[in-house]
Amino acid sequence: MKMYRMLCLAAALALPILALAKLPFTNAGFGQVEGILDFCAQADAQNAPKYQEQKKSLANEVPEKEVEEARKTQEYRDGYDSTTDELAKAPKEQAVMSCTNFLKGK
Repeated sequence: MKMYRMLCLAAALALPILALAKLPFTNAGFGQVEGILDFCAQADAQNAPKYQEQKKSLANEVPEKEVEEARKTQEYRDGYDSTTDELAKAPKEQAVMSCTNFLKGK
């Protein structure tokens, strides 16, 4: 349950920021959200395409060049790495359950 709360908290913190900018997040927030989705795609391989769809929808209105530039920043890398490092500490069964609940919106 703790992991699910962490996933929701990270998404909740990042999503409002996304709505205000051309790229809908700060670079750090973008890294955190993509880190969550990439982690979930690995932990829950059965639903990996759904996580990848979510990832694409994050910045579907933003030019690819801007997205790629954001991914090259240190802020993105720090957000991505810290998120995936923390999520990797969770037991696999709990991670899969949290990720599938995240997809279901629970």
